[in-house]
Amino acid sequence: MAMPARIAGPENFFQSILPRFTAQHFNDAPAIVPRVIFAYPSMRRDFKGVELAESVKNASFLSLWDTISTVVRDCAKGLEIAVDEPGDLFVKTEHGRPFARVRIQKQHVGIYLLPLYYFPEVLPEALLKKKSGKSTLKFQHGDVDILHELSTLLENCLAFIEYY
Repeated sequence: MAMPARIAGPENFFQSILPRFTAQHFNDAPAIVPRVIFAYPSMRRDFKGVELAESVKNASFLSLWDTISTVVRDCAKGLEIAVDEPGDLFVKTEHGRPFARVRIQKQHVGIYLLPLYYFPEVLPEALLKKKSGKSTLKFQHGDVDILHELSTLLENCLAFIEYY
């Protein structure tokens, strides 16, 4: 087999390889297909079967992520869980709109709540210092003591789920 004269650039490479990946390669999870290729040239893939260290940005936050995602799962019963992988939890409404995402970042565990964007008044006073954007809360290792307020926030957001 002869070597190609020129190695294809990243855009040509992605165009040639993406049609070969279908939902069957990802355990019939079409929501994951757009996130197949993360970096070039390492070709990091985010699907079931990869090592945990590759799919999580900071493994030291796994216990905090697990605690927060358990609270989100308990409060969001009846909603669709679109992605539930170590380090990433994504919950949608019954109409397919994003409700909440809990994700491990490099320096924190982020909670992204779309109802909080539209209704900022639902945020409890104790969580106000954790707010880092219009709908983002950042948690770090020492923040476990105020996690009980998170269930209050999620219940408040669920009350407004029909209005956004």
